[in-house]
Amino acid sequence: MKRLFYYSEFKDVAENSIRIEIYKDSDTEVSATELLLSSDTAQIECDADSLFSPVKVSELTVNVLTKDVLKELYSAKANEVSAKVLKNGVLLWFGFLSPNVYSSDYTDETNLLSLEFVDTLSQLDYFKYRYIDTAENKSYIRSFYAIITSILDRIDSERVIDEIYLGNSLQVSGSNDVLGTMMIQERNFFDESDEADTCKNVLSEIIKYLSMTMIQYENKYLILDYDAIKNGNNKYVKYDRTTGANELVTLSTNEIIVNKNIHEANATISLGEVYNKIVVIGNNNPVSNILPDLLDDEDL
Repeated sequence: MKRLFYYSEFKDVAENSIRIEIYKDSDTEVSATELLLSSDTAQIECDADSLFSPVKVSELTVNVLTKDVLKELYSAKANEVSAKVLKNGVLLWFGFLSPNVYSSDYTDETNLLSLEFVDTLSQLDYFKYRYIDTAENKSYIRSFYAIITSILDRIDSERVIDEIYLGNSLQVSGSNDVLGTMMIQERNFFDESDEADTCKNVLSEIIKYLSMTMIQYENKYLILDYDAIKNGNNKYVKYDRTTGANELVTLSTNEIIVNKNIHEANATISLGEVYNKIVVIGNNNPVSNILPDLLDDEDL
């Protein structure tokens, strides 16, 4: 069971109440300790291989001033230590401690310790895909929804982020339930040697097939169609991971604009390997005789 071990509270530049909570699996009750953070308290950074990456991830850095060794943060498991960032009491970010080496010389009275966390989608890189039927370990034809939720349950079994929103720009046989209607054979996620692909790669291939992008945003997963957003289509199919139910909802533009939570940015956007113009040159050369002479001088 996840129990609160550390926390810290402060105000941002806009006077919003920010609370950072760090949890760890424990069978016994614990008393949470308040952490002293540096002036550069915490940063959330988003990352992607390209503008149109099927899965975009983020990471959190928390800068702690401490004179003690935070031994509770050491873990041999990938998802044993997690962190939540709450903004005015609402979940802003959720993820897990990155498996890095944290060191300090502890020569001064207080030392700066930077803790790095990655979001749930990034953490899927550390998990290999396994058949949903774990009892018999057999592959079956499964819906996209069954595969996606099975993958997310591997990393977030408590379903801290419980909702998936799919852009309503696609239909299958007249149905908006695209994830529940489209199917794929699980065996596709294993190679000839029966070696499984990572859960992140499996998720990426599914989202890539839909020509969309998936992100973890606040307390939900968004599967976005940029063209639909550009054209003013703000309808989404909302899936509940706990009940499995789905419904058609409308999100306001403000709910899917991440800029409202960005304090500072230093980035450039460029498109590589993009071709939007094709030039075809055709030459029409007259031929007086399509049959060459039997004793053509060029053939002698």
